[in-house]
Amino acid sequence: MDERTRLTSSLWSITERFPLIIATIVVFVQTVFSLNNRALWFSDEVRYANVYQNLVEGGHWVVLNLNGMPYPDKPPLYFLFLNAIDAFPGVSGTTVFFIGSALSGLAFVAATKYLGEVLEFDRKTQVAAIYISLSTIFVVSLFHYVRMDLLFCVFILLSIAFLYQHYVKQEGSKYLYLGYLAASIATLVKGPLGVIIPLLVLVVFLVWIGKARRFLSTNTLLGLLVSLIPIGIWAYGVVVVQGSDFLTQDILGMHVVQRATNAFHHKEPFYYYFVILPVTFLPWTGFVASVQFKRLFSASVSKSTVANRKQHGSYAFLISASVTILALLSLMSGKVAIYVLPILPFLSFLVAHKVLVDGKGAQRGWIAVSLLLCAVGIGALFTLPNVQNITLQFGIILGSVLLLLTAIQIWRFRHENPRRLLGVMLIGLTLWVVSQFTTTFTALDGQLSPRDHASVIKEYASEGYEPMSFKTYPGIFTFYAGQNLFETDEIATLLEEVNAAEKVVLAITKSSWEKHPILGGLFTVVFEQNISGGGGVYLVALKD
Repeated sequence: MDERTRLTSSLWSITERFPLIIATIVVFVQTVFSLNNRALWFSDEVRYANVYQNLVEGGHWVVLNLNGMPYPDKPPLYFLFLNAIDAFPGVSGTTVFFIGSALSGLAFVAATKYLGEVLEFDRKTQVAAIYISLSTIFVVSLFHYVRMDLLFCVFILLSIAFLYQHYVKQEGSKYLYLGYLAASIATLVKGPLGVIIPLLVLVVFLVWIGKARRFLSTNTLLGLLVSLIPIGIWAYGVVVVQGSDFLTQDILGMHVVQRATNAFHHKEPFYYYFVILPVTFLPWTGFVASVQFKRLFSASVSKSTVANRKQHGSYAFLISASVTILALLSLMSGKVAIYVLPILPFLSFLVAHKVLVDGKGAQRGWIAVSLLLCAVGIGALFTLPNVQNITLQFGIILGSVLLLLTAIQIWRFRHENPRRLLGVMLIGLTLWVVSQFTTTFTALDGQLSPRDHASVIKEYASEGYEPMSFKTYPGIFTFYAGQNLFETDEIATLLEEVNAAEKVVLAITKSSWEKHPILGGLFTVVFEQNISGGGGVYLVALKD
């Protein structure tokens, strides 16, 4: 047994004994070197930072505030979670946000493990699913991104697990109430899907196995009441603070119903997630190669599946849950890649089963995983001709080399013990994520963050200029500018405010600047820089 074999075997053995301790160590290693080494990016990170700033400094926690205005997009619980982290000695500034992401990532892994326990997978399968989660590129990258989706998914997974214990395994009523309570907490983290996803997953599965009557009970009504109590308390607070119209029109109307039925942004076609899901599950998407589709969709298998559906199993639930969530998300008008996150733990267990049980099929899967790692690594190198920043060049090359080395190791040992291969993946992807978030992504601040624009705005605002923005994403400059900006999408309103002010510093996209030549006669451009994903080049201009 060589040194690498001993390392991966020892890692697996220890993880089987102490899965959450090892997961904690891995998440710590993956995140500790990058807790405060980059700026906040466009658009959600800087907006959430200002929302949190208003919560702390202005006490706006029932109705959140962005750029000095009520912010109906999100409930408050994620920001209160950040506030709890902020209470720890020595934790301050943007580090709070990145610690929040890391802790949410660890909780996501822990909730995945608990789901595995509830579904009665053995310890090896649970550990394999943990390894898969911690070596999925999209998932580990989210450990470094300021957003509430990981925490949202934690409570969705817990809700599904608790409700499964009650409705499917017919365990005590406490699991019913815990399931509905977890769903309400998820809703207060991000929104109504926190209740809708767990309930729909369980209802669909109960219908499939012919046990729908279990859901149609007095206990379900009591459970729904439990879930509505925390949500109702917050809704009452919103009405007291901001009025009933804000609750019904801004929160429920615009940011719940409209986004689900006719989104004003992020509107995508039905098939969007069928394209995005394989990307978000890289490199484990390769295990599609292990599936024998001809046999899976054969008439005999289909008949057997339908005939024996009442003798359900955990794997049937994994498939049912994945399909249900995918269908629900696909029916919604607003679509974003990160919304598929609740599906990934279910896929992790499906792949874990293939890895540990399906010999020849697993070998095909490992080959495909190796090839996908090569494709990602080599693909990244093609960006180098367009890169001028030396740190960025180094980071891209280093990341590509690590992915290619991991791919080579997977290819070499594809016939060996799957536990070794899982260990190689965990180590390889951990090295990759550490390398990328200490080099590549730190060098992208100038392209992805509005910090530089906001710093210019802050400088001139300190000299008495009135800060304004025109047709920009709301609140993207406020956090780094250190003050609220007057924001409008109407040129007449902007000109009215500009003419009333002696000196103005204005943030505006270059496209809007060129569309309104009148601004060129009033302002002088002092700063110009592209913001990737923000719609192009943004200008900062002065009126003296």
